[in-house]
Order: sequence, then C-alpha cells, then structure tokens
Amino acid sequence: FVHGLTYSTLLIHDVQLVSAPKAITDPDAEICVSATVSNNSDMTAKLAVQCYSEQLCSQSSYQPKKTLQMFEKIQIAANSASRVQLRFPVKQLARFIDDQWQLEAGDYVLHIGSSSDPQALTSLALHLANETI
Repeated sequence: FVHGLTYSTLLIHDVQLVSAPKAITDPDAEICVSATVSNNSDMTAKLAVQCYSEQLCSQSSYQPKKTLQMFEKIQIAANSASRVQLRFPVKQLARFIDDQWQLEAGDYVLHIGSSSDPQALTSLALHLANETI
C-alpha cells in the first residue's frame, strides 16, 4: 500500500500522541497523532504518512495484527520539513465481536510510518479505560 520509490531522502520523526480520550465512553472522540516529515534531498517529494493500530488483547478470536486507521499524502519541498496530523474517531478501533461492533477498553499501540513494514514504524502506547477517570 502506497509503498513507492523515490529519489528523495525522507525521514519521519518527532512522532507524538497529540490527543486521545482516556475512556471508551465517547466513541466520537478523536485520536490525533502528529509527526514531522523531513526531505533531505534536492527534489520535491510526496509521501503517504500512515497510522496503524494494534490491540494488545481482545475478546475477538481473530483480529489482524495491524489495522490502517488513517493516512495522509503530503508533498514536501526540497531540503525542508513539514508537520502532519492524522486524526480519526476512537470508534474506528471497534472490532466485530459476537455479531456486533464493539469498542473494547484496553491497551493499544499506534504505529506511524511510511509503510506497514515494522522497521519503518514508530510506535506510541494508548490506553482506553471502561469509564471516564
């Protein structure tokens, strides 16, 4: 997925969890992560910055290792950097369990990078409680 070739040297760094709800009580609340993308070459470049989620423990008998939650394709001028924010509603973390969509409390990991390759990802921890703390 969006794993293209480029003549530019691109680096994703300074990845941060900007905002996230503390509990699953508001499924419309947003999760927001940000990252800086640096282009250390003499050519303008484009990159799709991607955010994947991983649930560490689930009631579901099957779930994918990582799920793409959001991506944004950006263009970065030569020898410059750009800050990108990726936002998605917490309800996108829901899983199909017992014939219905359920948003589970627990520990999640958000992976940010240019592809799903584990070596290309920076990880952030996220904990969602059952009720507001």
